[in-house]
Amino acid sequence: DYRFSENTIKSGFLFATKLWNIARFISSFPCPEDYSLRPIDEATLVLLNKLIVTVDKAYSDLDVYVPVSELYQFTWNYFASHYLELVKNRAYNFNNKYSELEQKGAWYTLHYVLRKVLIMLSPIMPFITDAIYRELYGRSVHSEKFPEPEDKYLKTSEELALEAQRVNHVIWKYKKSRGIKLSEPLREVLYLDAKFKPIADELVDLHRLEHLVFYDKEPPPEAVKLDEGIYTKPST
Repeated sequence: DYRFSENTIKSGFLFATKLWNIARFISSFPCPEDYSLRPIDEATLVLLNKLIVTVDKAYSDLDVYVPVSELYQFTWNYFASHYLELVKNRAYNFNNKYSELEQKGAWYTLHYVLRKVLIMLSPIMPFITDAIYRELYGRSVHSEKFPEPEDKYLKTSEELALEAQRVNHVIWKYKKSRGIKLSEPLREVLYLDAKFKPIADELVDLHRLEHLVFYDKEPPPEAVKLDEGIYTKPST
């Protein structure tokens, strides 16, 4: 039994709305057969497949708290807030910055994640997950088998996804501290550890970075530290 809580009901309503909005965005793109994944796509799939293991074990133990918590955190706090924002430009690809296969890689990852999340959520949120699944994929979510993790993703690190989340937070915080709107370009030099190179294009797209510089060992002496591996050179 659970104690009645208006806050819990409100949180559930907001999450259902977020899930619906995510699905509406993803429904703009087809499910491709040919595609090329970029590093952030692969890291996101690693994160998801490890989540499948966690949620499956919890359901097997008749524990619904862990699936609710973990799926909420992944879907809202990573997938919607970070991955979708990082790949939005590539998904539309209006300026042809990315190859067609890379664009389709974003489409594939978006649909892959949404399908698995809807199936994992269906025992907890049976109605909205079924409505979305029928609308996008033409059949009931309750007729699907529970997702099985793919070994190739379980043997790989999800660090890039977590680091992307961290650098996004740092840049957003810095912009706010300087009175810069999140949608405005960052004209100051941003120095990043070379480990962020695989997501350079996505970071430039999302944050509208005008001067992005990578360093291998140490940043320039004039750089100001924002966080580990993240520095800037404020304009005077």
